[in-house]
Amino acid sequence: MPFISFVQAQTSRPASRTEEATSSDEMSNLQSLAFKNSRESSSEDESALNDHPSLPAKNYRFPKNQGGRSCQRGWFERFSWLSYQSKSDLVFCQECRRHFKKKGDNTRNVERAFVKTGFNNWKKAIERFKSHEKSQFHVDSVSLNLSYQRGIPVLSLLSQQCNKHQEDARAVLRVIVSSVRYLCRTGQALRGQGKLDGNFLDLLHERSEDVPVLKTWMAKRDKWVSGDVQNELIEIMAHTVQREIVEDVKSSPFYGIIADGTTDVNGDEQFTFCVRWVQSKTLELREEYIGMYNAPDSRAETLYSAIKDMLLRLGLDFHCVRGHCFDGAANMSGRFSGVQKRISDCEPRSLYVHCSNHCLDLVLQEASRSCDIIGDALSTVKDISNVILDSKKRKSAYANIVVSTGGRSRFGERFQAKQFTAALPYAMDR
Repeated sequence: MPFISFVQAQTSRPASRTEEATSSDEMSNLQSLAFKNSRESSSEDESALNDHPSLPAKNYRFPKNQGGRSCQRGWFERFSWLSYQSKSDLVFCQECRRHFKKKGDNTRNVERAFVKTGFNNWKKAIERFKSHEKSQFHVDSVSLNLSYQRGIPVLSLLSQQCNKHQEDARAVLRVIVSSVRYLCRTGQALRGQGKLDGNFLDLLHERSEDVPVLKTWMAKRDKWVSGDVQNELIEIMAHTVQREIVEDVKSSPFYGIIADGTTDVNGDEQFTFCVRWVQSKTLELREEYIGMYNAPDSRAETLYSAIKDMLLRLGLDFHCVRGHCFDGAANMSGRFSGVQKRISDCEPRSLYVHCSNHCLDLVLQEASRSCDIIGDALSTVKDISNVILDSKKRKSAYANIVVSTGGRSRFGERFQAKQFTAALPYAMDR
């Protein structure tokens, strides 16, 4: 080595005792300096591999920075992973340094301030310590270091961590799916005015008090709660229910179809489709709603194509239809080109039945026209409605006295109304 050859060259020259003493002193000084530097570097490396962090002495006074702030002794009791270097007045994460030292510079998601450069921003110390303690690299470092001490293989520990994460994710997903299902069954809206409010998020926060995994998960991330995910879950549930209904319909040799169209507030044609059949095992008559088709128009040809398309998508045989029920509109019940005529031409064994509810509605209309009392009552109701709607003040007064409902487009059954209906016969008898 250059240092050894230099010393040998110096000692090999003939010189006096003074020169020999001087050269020996220089050599000892150089050796001590080299030993000191190597000792400091080795001590830094060894401190990163120690099981316990370096702590300052009890009587040690922490230096203050330019802002008058200094490291606090209580931090080392609160955060047991903190390690202090008195020479540089820096703190490190002992757990992350040990993990980083073993894995090398290829490690990702490392906070350099707690591993390499050191941390001394005492103003935001508590905030940074808390965020670092929750980081994924710190959590993995603590687990891996613990496995090293216990002699557990790293691959086995990683597999256990992966399984634990999967179990927690499954538990959270089950709670999310059940919450969406509950809100859909009760007919409540999932989302509110913004992304951070609504019945769905409120229900999750309420259930997180009983499910610790959900509470921890919601504090870290907000996956699986977006509007797109909610719509996808609802669609999956709807398809699952629809498949069960279709399988039950297929168990019966024949079935009937019921369809009706209406125009919504936006002027779009909404064509609803229902199926009616008899269960083969219990001989129970069932009628279920299958879905809604957004028809571009209300022509008979368009609605007939929509019915055939829905039956094809559901996998139901069109030739098993033995009855079709529509209202009395010309496009549905027309004798020459209506939907019922087109179905009868394709399957002559299917019988057309005029909708009973629509017939009842027509009967009530004719009865109200022929009976003066009913006509006067309906006219009075219409006039009262016009009077209320013409004035904003009257609308406000009417809103205070009218019985409130769950929503304009939602229908609920109130327990108080059921109690009153059940008690009404007893009150009338008395």
